[in-house]
Amino acid sequence: MHPGTVLELEDRPEGIFLKTVENSPSLIQKQGILVHHGGNEVTLDIADFINRQRERRDSDMVAEDPLT
Repeated sequence: MHPGTVLELEDRPEGIFLKTVENSPSLIQKQGILVHHGGNEVTLDIADFINRQRERRDSDMVAEDPLT
């Protein structure tokens, strides 16, 4: 969660349940390219996102490498 995250409160028999309200992501991936979808404000740290995507891609490539 981050500041400004919208929460929903549910009263359940076992107690109060808080959950984040699901919004459609403003950035979606189409054919490997990020596309802004909708009018939501993007609160994404682009450098962090790129680094995580690179690490995931590298990890996937190593897992697929028959020499490892």
